[in-house]
Amino acid sequence: MNGITIFSKPLKGGIKRLWTRNFSCSGVEFARKNSKKMIEINKARQEKIEREKKEAEEFLKLKDTKFLNSLLKSKDLFNVQTRYNVNAGTPSSATSEANAQDVYVDHVTSEEANLIFNYAPGASIESMKKNRFSFVNSKVEATSKVMSEMVKRIISIKNQNAQALLDHNIELAIKHFGRNEGDTASPEVQAAVFTVRILHLADHLRVHKKDHSNRRKYTMFLHKRAKILRYLKKKSLERYFECLKELGLRQDMVEGQIPFPKRVE
Repeated sequence: MNGITIFSKPLKGGIKRLWTRNFSCSGVEFARKNSKKMIEINKARQEKIEREKKEAEEFLKLKDTKFLNSLLKSKDLFNVQTRYNVNAGTPSSATSEANAQDVYVDHVTSEEANLIFNYAPGASIESMKKNRFSFVNSKVEATSKVMSEMVKRIISIKNQNAQALLDHNIELAIKHFGRNEGDTASPEVQAAVFTVRILHLADHLRVHKKDHSNRRKYTMFLHKRAKILRYLKKKSLERYFECLKELGLRQDMVEGQIPFPKRVE
């Protein structure tokens, strides 16, 4: 570095010592290097975030199974506008729409609904005609059909809330995994019910991204499902792997570390 003389000071023997101040661009150079370093740090941080996000998505992704396809999704029935990951492992809209066509609340089966809506109005009018009620006319027949359609819409699962949808999916889980009629205590049923609740909360958290309370509950259900499946593994290895296959789970989703999700994608 070149320098400039500030002042001189006489020393013993007549020798003068020059005090100089160097011309320095270290501040500018340090700022440039620091800026470059910060860019590299930020880039590495972003890559780490993306990698963790992909690992979390891969960890929570379920395989496509018959049971999962039979579940109804709120995003398909209630037209929730949100961005869904194509790798989420959930059934398609067409599948859920088809499953919901003949689903009714309060345990009304499709056969009972068909009997009530299609045959009951006509049978009632025929009974009136046989008993010679003079007021039975085309208007009465039209009104009975309209009322039948109204009742059908009222009890249809499509016109219910999210809680009714969750209750329906839990009933499906009990029927699918129950070892006998009314079985709600077997590990398979409990794991399936936890899976239904996890999927239900995941749909909710995709829309309400700042609902921290339900995100904690979501993580709690993940741990509870893993715990009950680990118990099933000790009890019967064959039933354990069969249950994993039916639920679309992998071993690392049960036996590995379960991360706390910052956001459900």
